[in-house]
Order: sequence, then C-alpha cells, then structure tokens
Amino acid sequence: PHSSANGLKPPLVIILHPLGKSKEWSYFRKLEQGMLQQGRALLKVDLPGHSENNGILEDVSRADEYLQALFDFAEGDPRIDRTRIGLIGASFGGWFAAKALLSKKLGSKVRVAVLLNPALYSYYFSPNLYAEVEPVLLRIFGDQDRKNLAAHMQSLALPDGAFRHLENPERLLVLTGDRDQTTGADTEWLRHHGGEKVTIEMLPGEGHFPVKRDVLFYRIQEHLSGRFEMRTESAKGTR
Repeated sequence: PHSSANGLKPPLVIILHPLGKSKEWSYFRKLEQGMLQQGRALLKVDLPGHSENNGILEDVSRADEYLQALFDFAEGDPRIDRTRIGLIGASFGGWFAAKALLSKKLGSKVRVAVLLNPALYSYYFSPNLYAEVEPVLLRIFGDQDRKNLAAHMQSLALPDGAFRHLENPERLLVLTGDRDQTTGADTEWLRHHGGEKVTIEMLPGEGHFPVKRDVLFYRIQEHLSGRFEMRTESAKGTR
C-alpha cells in the first residue's frame, strides 16, 4: 500500500473467499484491480482448512481466534489507515465476515462490510450439496468421524436475533441472488431475524455467484466508497 497524494494512508479491504476456494480465487479479480487503482490496500487470506492454511475449526471459538490474528496482522501494518478497514465476504467467507462484525472485540474495527450470498448456516445442507462439500468440511474441522460433521455445522449457526444488536448497521450491505439455491435460506433467515437493521439487496436473475459482475462490483465499490469517504466525526464508532 502507498499513501495518497495528500499524504493520507489508504484504507484496507480484507477479502474472505467461499468454501472450497482460496485466496487466489479469481472471481473478484476485476474488483480487486479496481480497488487497487483507487488506492485501496488489499489483504487476501486462506481460511482455515483451505490451500496453504492448515488450521482447523475444532469449535467456533477457533474462528474468533483466527479473526483476531487476522486483525492483529492487518493493524500491525503501519502503511494502512487502521480506522478504515473493510470486509468483503462471499458465501463461507461471509460467515467469517459476519462473525467479525458481531464480535465485541472486532466489530468496532470494521468501518464497512459487504456480504455476498453469505452462508450463515441457519439451515442444513441438502444431501447433494453436502456430498459435494464433505471433503472440504473434513479438512476444515479436522475430524475424520463423519458422524460429527452435522454437529460441527450446527455449531456454526449464528444465533437468532444476533444482527438486531448490530451497531452502525448502515455500514453493512448484503447482496444476494434471487435464484441462489445454496444460501437462499440464510438470506430469508437474515431478513427475518435482522429486522430493519440489515440492508439486503436482491440481484435479479442471479445465483450464488452472480454472472453480471460489473453490476455487482459497481455496487460493492459504491458502498465501500460511501463509508470510507465519510468524515471521521460522522463515522465515529465504526472504526
């Protein structure tokens, strides 16, 4: 990252990938290029059990430990503006982003967040999808006893009403395809339990990973810019 012409440090955007992908996931590549051109710093990481990260989620508390280490690393970089940290989480990455937002320790550090078809685990996988992702789940949880996988998955479910207590909810934008068959139930759960706290925008005719990326990326950039460019005084409490 580099300081801007006026000497201001750049904001940082942390990108969290979906289940079974990695930090090299190419879906957001054009978005990432656009953010770099706008002078934003990026941090992409492998989630536990993925690619170069051999960490496992023995229980949900390990996710909190992972997120804490991630933020410690990010805030340790003197080149970025620590008061302007944003999160983009897709699917499984959306769960991690939501966990950070709802964390008492980390939530106040997130200036802005975008969740794309977040997997909040308010539902159980369909048999076909479960069979497809089971090998990945075994890596994530580090447990070869398949009988325990259902219990692990259930432990990931966010509590009902968690988003009703979200501070500064205007910083959160949830984007979801109206034809998403993977996490559509999660969106309905969020709509019901998030109340008026959460802004959910439907993407017409789109599935889990929207095809019209230019439209999607424009909306993400718009939301990030709106929050990053707010004066510090008016953004107090969202740092």
